[in-house]
Amino acid sequence: MHSRIRRNNLVAAAAALALAATAVVAVGAAAQRRGAPEGIGRALRQLDLTNEQQRAIRGAVQQHRESGQALRQQLGAARRALRDEVQSGAADETAIRARAAELAPLAADAAVRRAALQAEIQALLTDEQRARLEEIRANAGENDGRRRQQRRDRRGR
Repeated sequence: MHSRIRRNNLVAAAAALALAATAVVAVGAAAQRRGAPEGIGRALRQLDLTNEQQRAIRGAVQQHRESGQALRQQLGAARRALRDEVQSGAADETAIRARAAELAPLAADAAVRRAALQAEIQALLTDEQRARLEEIRANAGENDGRRRQQRRDRRGR
């Protein structure tokens, strides 16, 4: 009986981990589908970019979007396969782990591509614009933390 309870707890934990990983990857993939790293588009609009910088950034994003199309399709298929396995009701830990293992390198590749695009974009900015971008990101992080805390407070936690 105890081994069955432990097995059920392990399967539940694996399913929860798989769902959490899927959510994290989905957020990144959604941002990548929009063609820019997470949140950078909004921040860039606050930097008074020159027309030349705007064209160069648009070109980099477009090139990134086109060259990453196959990866996005593979990532989507792997994400759907993991979701389907988790939601199948079978709670097959081995199958869930296998699907998660298929997803992990694709998610890593996507993260590396996003980081490379961010580096390419930052190289197009002036020192002042890069400093301002970091300031915007820091403020956004603080605001996100405040919003999360406010939601917790409303729920009584």
